[in-house]
Amino acid sequence: MIFSVVICTHNRSDSLLRTLQSLEQQTLPHADFEVLVVDNASTDSTKEVVAQNMPKNGSYLYEEKLGLSHARNLGWKSAQGTYVAYLDDDAEASPQWLAGLLTVFNSTSKSNIVVGGRVTLSFSSKKPDWLDDSLLFSLGHLHCGTGISTLNNTTFYLHGCNIAFNKATLAEIGGFASHLGRQDNILLSGEEVYLQKLLMQSGGLLLYSDDASVTHHINVTRLKRRWFLKRMYWEGVTGKRIETALSNTQSFSEEVSLLRHEIVCRSFFLDYNFKKLCSVALRLGRLKESWRNR
Repeated sequence: MIFSVVICTHNRSDSLLRTLQSLEQQTLPHADFEVLVVDNASTDSTKEVVAQNMPKNGSYLYEEKLGLSHARNLGWKSAQGTYVAYLDDDAEASPQWLAGLLTVFNSTSKSNIVVGGRVTLSFSSKKPDWLDDSLLFSLGHLHCGTGISTLNNTTFYLHGCNIAFNKATLAEIGGFASHLGRQDNILLSGEEVYLQKLLMQSGGLLLYSDDASVTHHINVTRLKRRWFLKRMYWEGVTGKRIETALSNTQSFSEEVSLLRHEIVCRSFFLDYNFKKLCSVALRLGRLKESWRNR
C-alpha cells in the first residue's frame, strides 16, 4: 500500500460526499491507496453518509475525543500505507492529486519531508469586497508557482487540507500536538505548521507540487466579518503557542508594545480598514496567550 488518505470530519456530512467522490476519480490505481474516514464525534448523519458512499478501499474510524489533532493521530496510527495524505472534509482532490504527491516523494531519497500542493478556493457565494487577498491564507489558499519547489526558505507553509507525510516520520516525531488544532468551534489551528517547523529544525524539507492540487470549498458562514475576526484572534493564539513550544517568542511586554504599535503607529483610527482590524485581532490573541503563560 502506497498511500493512506485520511479524512478527518466533524458534522460535515453535507460536504463529505463530494470529498469521497473526488477520491474515486484518482489517476493513481485504487489498489495503491486506502481511504480512512475519521469521524470526530459527529452528531449529524456522517456515519450514514460514509456507509453509503465509502469507496471499496475505505474504512470508517470513530474518534470520540473531540479535537482535530486527536482525529489526525488516529488516522496515521491506523494507516497501512507508506505515506499518509490528509484531505479536509470540505476539500475536493484533483484527479492527479495522489499521483502528484507520489512524484514528489519519489524525487528525493530523504524520508523526513512534508509534501503538499496547490489549494484553490471555491466560494459558495460572491467573495466579499472587504476580504483582502492577504487574508485568504486563513481559508487555506496556497499558490507557490509551477512544478516542484522547496518552501524551507520562504514564508509559506503547507496547509492541512492538502498535506502528506511519511508514516515513519509521523511515528518518529510523535504525530500531531494535542494542544493545537481545531476543537469544535474553537478556531485554534497550527498543528501541521508546528510539525513542519519541528521537521525543518531537524533538517527536513517542505516540498510543494503544483500538480498535487485540491479545491477548498468555503462555506458562506466563513465569509462574515465576525468569523474572520475570531479566526484571526485564534491565529494569534496559535502562533504564540507554537513559538512558546519552540522556545522562540516575545515576552509579554514586547507583545504589549507590538499591539500598541499596531494601533498607534499604523494610524489605526485615522485610516481604518478591515485588514488592519484583523491585524489587531491577531495581536490580541498573541497578547492573551502571552498573559496565560506568564
